[in-house]
Amino acid sequence: MGCNMSLKIHFLHSHLDFFPENFGTVSDEHGERFHQDISNMGARYQGKRNPKMLADYCSTLKMDIPQVKHRPSTQESEGF
Repeated sequence: MGCNMSLKIHFLHSHLDFFPENFGTVSDEHGERFHQDISNMGARYQGKRNPKMLADYCSTLKMDIPQVKHRPSTQESEGF
């Protein structure tokens, strides 16, 4: 290579032709959504870190995808 380039930068540079033209726009939209979701999670959990926060965030993302079939949780299926 002839320069001090990190492996990530080298990989991205050598594969730039594989990314779509609107990649930056999509990435910015997802970044804004992520920060808004994290802000909402912080308000929901009142600033206290909880191991369930990540699971809650993932389930929120999953519920926002219309083509995903949602399974009831074990508590819902057992009638709790």
